[in-house]
Amino acid sequence: MNDCPIFKLTGPTVLFEVERRNVGVNAINNGLRLHEPGNVFGVVGIGPYTIRPDNKFFDIASFLKDIANWCRLFNQHWTDNGFDPTAGGYSGVGAAFPALNEAGIIARGDYYNFINVKLSADGTLQFVGSAAFWNNFVFRFNRVGAAILGFFSQIQEVNRVGDFGGVTDPKHYFIARTLAAGVFTSNWLQEGGAYVGQVLLANMVQDATISSSHPLYQSVDQRVRVSVESHLPMASNVAILDEKETVNRSIAEAYFESKLENQIKFNESGVLESMHMTSAMYAGMVNFIKKSDMTFQWNKLMTAYEIKLFRFQLYIWYRVWNDTTGQWGIQKSKLSIPDEQFWEMTVRFVSDS
Repeated sequence: MNDCPIFKLTGPTVLFEVERRNVGVNAINNGLRLHEPGNVFGVVGIGPYTIRPDNKFFDIASFLKDIANWCRLFNQHWTDNGFDPTAGGYSGVGAAFPALNEAGIIARGDYYNFINVKLSADGTLQFVGSAAFWNNFVFRFNRVGAAILGFFSQIQEVNRVGDFGGVTDPKHYFIARTLAAGVFTSNWLQEGGAYVGQVLLANMVQDATISSSHPLYQSVDQRVRVSVESHLPMASNVAILDEKETVNRSIAEAYFESKLENQIKFNESGVLESMHMTSAMYAGMVNFIKKSDMTFQWNKLMTAYEIKLFRFQLYIWYRVWNDTTGQWGIQKSKLSIPDEQFWEMTVRFVSDS
C-alpha cells in the first residue's frame, strides 16, 4: 500500500488559509492576504495549508499532526515578530503582543496561542481560536478543503472583485466568528446599505471553536476498497457507479474500514484525565482477505473447457471531489505495486458435480 495514501491527488491541493480581518474598510474587494501589521510590504511567511502527492499520509493521525504543525507555525511567526492589532490592516482592538526572543519564549512557556486544533472523542475536528485570532483573522477554505475537513456546510460564499494573487475565481469561501448580543455568529461582512463588503468588528472576548460537521474519519481517508478483476469466463454483474450502469468483473473485494477505538479516563471527581485513540493504518503489506476468514466470494464459471490463461488485475477505488457538481464521486484505478514489492492471491477451483 506504499503508493496508496489516503488522498487521491493529481497535484498540490490547498485546503485552507488564514486571511486578515481588516475591520472598517471595503477590504473584502481589496485583498486580505496576510502582512505585517501597519506594513503592507511586510510579507508573512505563513502560506496556505497544502497537501501534496509527494507528502503522503496513510492515517488520520499523521494528517492531523501536520495541521497542528501548521497552526504552531502560525503561532510561532507572531510570537517571533510580535503582533499589534491596532496597526494598519487589522481590527484595531486589543493589546499588542510584543515580539519574544528565545529567552522570552522559555520564560513564557510556549508561543502565543492564537490557533490550535483538537480532536473530540468521536473524531470531530476542532479549530480553537483565541479572541485575538477571531478579532483579526478569518479562515478562507477551498471547497475541496471544506469537504475533506467537514466544514462544507459552514462556509460562507463571498463574491469578490479584484485580483487575489492571480486567483480568477471571484467566489471565495470563509468561516469567521463574531460575538453579537452574547451569541457566536459567522457574520463578519456588511451585507446591505452603502457599505456592502465592509468588514465588521468581531467583538470577541474569549476563545471560540469551529467544529467539523462530522467525524474526520468519515471524509479524510478517501480510499474506499480494493478489488480483483478477472477475465475468467463467468457471468458479468451489473454495477451502478455514480449513477451510470457499468460491468463488474470483480471476483474479490475488501473495504478500508475506518474503525476508531477510544479509551477515556476520568478521575473520581469526573474530570477528564486522558484520552487515547486507536485506529487501523493501511500501509506497507496489508492482508485484506485472510484464509482464516469465515466467508468467501464464490464465482461460478460459465465453462471450464480449456482454461489455460489466467489474468487478474488489482484495482483501488477512491472517493474524489468534483468541484463542478460539489459532490463526491468514485474513481477506479489500477493499484500501483512498486517493482520491489508484490501482491499475492490464492484462487481455488471447486467442482459442483
